[in-house]
Amino acid sequence: MLTGEPDDGPASTAFKVKAGIDGWETNSHIHIFDHNALVEQLRSRSIPAQILAGFRSALQVILHGGMAGYFRHAWRFGLFFVFPFLMMILGFSLSATIAVIPLEMELPAFHLLWSTALALCFFVFVFLPFAERFYTLHLFADWRMAVALARTSDAAFDQWLDRCATAAQTALSEPAQEYVISSHSMGSSVAAHVVGLLLERDPDVFAGKKVIFATLGSAILQCALLRPAHVLRSRVGLIARCDSVNWLDVHCLTDAIHFYKVPVVAVCGHGNARPAKMIFIRMQAANDTGDLADLRQFATPEMFAQFKLELQDRAGTTQQTDVVRLDAQVLEFAQEDDRQIVSVRFHGLIREEKDAPASAFDETWHLTKPLDGSREWAIAGIAQNEFA
Repeated sequence: MLTGEPDDGPASTAFKVKAGIDGWETNSHIHIFDHNALVEQLRSRSIPAQILAGFRSALQVILHGGMAGYFRHAWRFGLFFVFPFLMMILGFSLSATIAVIPLEMELPAFHLLWSTALALCFFVFVFLPFAERFYTLHLFADWRMAVALARTSDAAFDQWLDRCATAAQTALSEPAQEYVISSHSMGSSVAAHVVGLLLERDPDVFAGKKVIFATLGSAILQCALLRPAHVLRSRVGLIARCDSVNWLDVHCLTDAIHFYKVPVVAVCGHGNARPAKMIFIRMQAANDTGDLADLRQFATPEMFAQFKLELQDRAGTTQQTDVVRLDAQVLEFAQEDDRQIVSVRFHGLIREEKDAPASAFDETWHLTKPLDGSREWAIAGIAQNEFA
């Protein structure tokens, strides 16, 4: 593997990577859009100003419904939100306890001079360095950025997003077999804004291109769950409905800082957009492991009963299905009196036994969702299609 020099000197955020082995070779052009410059800008203020601004952003997240949404959809992410602020409150409490020692000991009031100075020294030279081991002030800046990305009312952030979109459009003009847009954590909201902005400017910007939009753990919801995030949620819908974009949202149970199993597109208000691929892969995994709880979540009562019978026939044995290639196509969408119905064709290659060759499959899944939103999309039927 060879990594080239940055395109335009050390400060460049683009470079090329060439890799090859046993007769094959790949050439990649990596473009990095790093929002850390904005975070560093937020952290350039004095420590008291950073702390005050951080608590102000926490209050805004709470008032905009963010905290309630975090605990509703992923309680561990809710704990991640409150952690840095509880940590700072702990520091204030310990420092205040030191400051009032003379009062507790019924000493004359002038002793508050040394105790207050001691409390200040403890906070600055002991507590803050300890808190920074947990990136507390960095998280304060992160939450200020989350509010800015949700409200889209900060000129500096909006101008930076515009510059990123322009640079991304230039990168997309380069010929390539595949374009991969990868992001995680706060970067997922940045990426959604940038890709959505490109689609707003030109709905055909990805036409004729193979585009992979990879995010981690529905992290876009960190910003999108805030009520003012209308623009971000709209851009999520644009991405989900773009036929040229294959959205892959990776979930991991052991990662506490994301929204495990939460369908980001549906939660953003686009229930009839394409959640299909995540459902397919999760259903395959649940079927392989015999996870009745997950199967019940994604199937109507009638289909769940059928799945349960099939699992009983397997006599408790597990299987391993590897989805080698998956394509999804919405065939029909309809609305009845009390529900929505969508038919999705899935086709591609799967491997049902370890080390076995992949085999083709072609199925049509029928999914339903109540109009009152009382549950998410559920599988109502699966039909095997004949191969042409």
